[in-house]
Amino acid sequence: MIIDKLRRQAAPSDVEQAVNRREKPYMLIIYPSLIVTILFMLPFLWGIYLTFTDFRLGAAQTNFNWFENYWSVMTSSNFLRAAWRTTQFTLITISIELGLAFALSIMMNTETIMAKVMRRIISFPLMIAPILATLALKLMLNNKFGVVNYLLSFFGKEDFPWGASPDTSMFTVILVDVWIFTPFMVLIILAGLRSLPKDPMEAASVDGASKNNILFRITMPILMPTILVAVIFRFIDCIKAFDVIWGMTAGGPGDSTTVFSIFGYVLSFSSMDIAKGNTVLVIVWLINMFLGTKLIKFWQASKDRIGG
Repeated sequence: MIIDKLRRQAAPSDVEQAVNRREKPYMLIIYPSLIVTILFMLPFLWGIYLTFTDFRLGAAQTNFNWFENYWSVMTSSNFLRAAWRTTQFTLITISIELGLAFALSIMMNTETIMAKVMRRIISFPLMIAPILATLALKLMLNNKFGVVNYLLSFFGKEDFPWGASPDTSMFTVILVDVWIFTPFMVLIILAGLRSLPKDPMEAASVDGASKNNILFRITMPILMPTILVAVIFRFIDCIKAFDVIWGMTAGGPGDSTTVFSIFGYVLSFSSMDIAKGNTVLVIVWLINMFLGTKLIKFWQASKDRIGG
């Protein structure tokens, strides 16, 4: 009798079992999230700590120097040139990709044979890792033996320098980035187009509105939140762009394509100044946070305007 009583006391009640069953799925989500957060935050916080030191690879000791790295980096001419290159790369790349993506999305939002074919092949560049696509394009755009220059020779242009010249290197990395990532913006904008309500467009068409008026006065305002989502993603990627530019030109010739991420990488692993290299990357993170927040507010305002 005593043993049975102890067993009943030790066994969980039906209520406790029900609570455990309800809590278990949440625990399966929370625990991995906590592990991932900790694994991400530890190196991130360590990197921020290093920006307040004079840590260098191979140095005998490390001293705390407060904001000296930030002042030194932000007042250097190399940083200012990297800021200009990053701004140039970001604005031109996003402008070209957005224009192409919008035009292609409008064309593909039909039921023609060409549109159906394009919808199936547009995502091919996204199936290749960006660095692999960049290296393949680097061979194709080689100014001596690349296939692109061979084809251009039939039109009288035999030796276009592409990434080998400071005058054309930025154009080249922008061209490569556009080829790789325009499909990403196309897929987002096309999904937004195909989810738009048809009634406003049909009503405007019945009232005699032209296709251009329907596109720019009805479709684009309704589609603006979707366009901004694509722009926000690409903006964040372009500000911290590394793989495409490093694979294509490694920041050169000279510093003609040295953007923020490459400048920080070179400081860290070529100059062995880990502290200043991390400082550059923290500054990039702060810029992304500030401008990304502004873009998100703009996105929210555009949603509110259409009652989204």
